Parts: sequence; structure tokens; C-alpha cells
Amino acid sequence: MLKIFDNKGICQQILAIGNFELARQQAEREGHIAFESNNDAHEVLVDGVLHEVQSPWINDVNKEVTITGHELIDNVYHYTYTERDITDENKAREAEILSVQEADKREKRNALLAETDFYALSDVTMPDAMKTYRQALRDLPAHEDWPDVEFPEKPEE
Repeated sequence: MLKIFDNKGICQQILAIGNFELARQQAEREGHIAFESNNDAHEVLVDGVLHEVQSPWINDVNKEVTITGHELIDNVYHYTYTERDITDENKAREAEILSVQEADKREKRNALLAETDFYALSDVTMPDAMKTYRQALRDLPAHEDWPDVEFPEKPEE
């Protein structure tokens, strides 16, 4: 594999397949250094030599880690880094996703109701099964698992 390092010796990209020579040339044009390595572990480039490096942080979806460099402690390289709490951003993203899901489900529910609106005309007798179906569709948004719900099956007409 080809590892691309920045001027601090931090690996920025790993290529497992492809044209390594073209990638190497592109990296050099961008001021980076490319090294081939068969090591799957994290590595840093120090004085032209690759060294395994430890990640001291604990992975947390609500923390954004930015590697700032590395340091040698007791003959072992460790990343130096900063953390940023992204809990609020994750909650906002989740709320946006939920809002889109709710809108999609509501649109589908409304379309299913519209397909059976003719039963609600004054000169049409609505079968009980259709009344139950339409009420189940109208009740969906109040379901505790909304919008992750199953739609009721439309009765035979």
C-alpha cells in the first residue's frame, strides 16, 4: 500500500490499489511524501523512517479528533491531537434526518389516503375494512415508533 504523509509526518491518505507512481507524483506536487508500506498499523514518518504510532484517544462519535502531530514517549510514538465536542451537531443532523424521514412517510401516507378518498364521498358506502384502513393511516403519525412504522395493508375493494 502507498501512504501519503504531510510535512509533520502524519499519514493523510492510504492507497491499497491503483497506480502508485501517479499517486506518488501527485503527492509530491502537493508537498507531501509518499512511502510504500505493508504495515496495516498507523504509522508516522520521522526523518525518512516509518514508525508505528499509537492513538491515545478513545473513539467517540460525539468527539471530532484532529491529529496535530506526534511525540516519542518511552520509545513509542503517540499522536498528539485536539478534540472537539460535536454532540450538538450530531443531534442536529439526526433531527434533520428524522424530519426528512417523517416528511417522506407523511407524503406516502397522504398518497395512500388520497387513493381511497372517493370512498368518503356522500354517495358512496365505505366498507368497514376501508374505514379501518383509512383510520390506521391517519393514526400512523401518533405511533410511538413514527416514522419507523409499517403501513397497513389496503383491503380488497
